[in-house]
Amino acid sequence: MAFHYLDTAIEGGDTLLTSSWQVYNDLAKTRPDVLNTLTQPWWFDSFKAYDAHPPRHIVPLQKVDDDKIHLRLSRYRVIGWQRKRNPNLPAPTQAQLEALDAVQFTAMKNAITLRAVRGDLLFVNDMVLMHAREKFDEGGIFMKRHLVKLYLRDPEKDWHIPPSLEEERRETYGSNRPDGLKKEVWHVIYVPGIEEHKRENG
Repeated sequence: MAFHYLDTAIEGGDTLLTSSWQVYNDLAKTRPDVLNTLTQPWWFDSFKAYDAHPPRHIVPLQKVDDDKIHLRLSRYRVIGWQRKRNPNLPAPTQAQLEALDAVQFTAMKNAITLRAVRGDLLFVNDMVLMHAREKFDEGGIFMKRHLVKLYLRDPEKDWHIPPSLEEERRETYGSNRPDGLKKEVWHVIYVPGIEEHKRENG
């Protein structure tokens, strides 16, 4: 994954990175119950129109090779933020809410902070790193902090992924043209409502 910092906030908004394997190892020592919860299916809401982006039933923690694990968890997907979770979906269990906290606090404990300036590029292997950001102040300027996110994939060095994520990978990297190639649209300039057409927010 690549981030291009078109501009940064007046204050805050630094990017945080942490090793998902470090999170796993810490939880294995202190909260094995959390790891067990993460190996069960969770309902992730899309917070978008379900005809285009239905909710997904995903196992956050999976083994993908003999020596690799895949940990993918977002608090937003489970409880929402500016949008409320669909009440027709099963509510998160108490164990899932505890797991969200445990992963977040463990990740924060081990995170490094990257302070970017306008024009910076950041490349992140999101198969092994979890990313977040600090709170920020734009000083009343709409979208003062503006990052463009790009998903990259090297087919020769790529990891195997759990079967439950294959559809998402096809949507992100697969062909969308009759000739087998992919037409790409780069949304560099923000247009209100464009986030409704993408799987990811932000």
